[in-house]
Amino acid sequence: MAVSPDFARLAYANAPADFRASSGSQSEEDKVPIVTVKMAKGRPVEKKRKLVKAITDIVVKELNLKPEWVTVLIEEYDRRNWATGGQLHSDKFGSGFGKNGTRGSHKKS
Repeated sequence: MAVSPDFARLAYANAPADFRASSGSQSEEDKVPIVTVKMAKGRPVEKKRKLVKAITDIVVKELNLKPEWVTVLIEEYDRRNWATGGQLHSDKFGSGFGKNGTRGSHKKS
C-alpha cells in the first residue's frame, strides 16, 4: 500500500506548534508524532497492519525519526454512527458501501 509523501507533510503541518518547533530544549524523542486514522469498521487486521506500516515508513522517512517514535492510532466507526450532509452513512450508502466490488454503488436519495 503506497502512501503519498504529501501525507506526512500534511500531518506535520497540522501538528501542534510544540512538535514542529525546531529550536529550544526539546530533544527529538520529545517530538514524537501521533498519527490518527479515522475509518469505517470492518477492514481485516492484515489491511490495518499494512496501513500502519506504510504510515510509519513515510513518517520516519519524511521527519527523520526512528520507527519506534511513531505512534499510529486507528479509530473505527460504525456507519450507523457516522454521518455527512446530515445523513447517516448506513442510510446514505447502505451496508455494503466501501467493500470490494461496491465502490461507487450507493443508494440514491
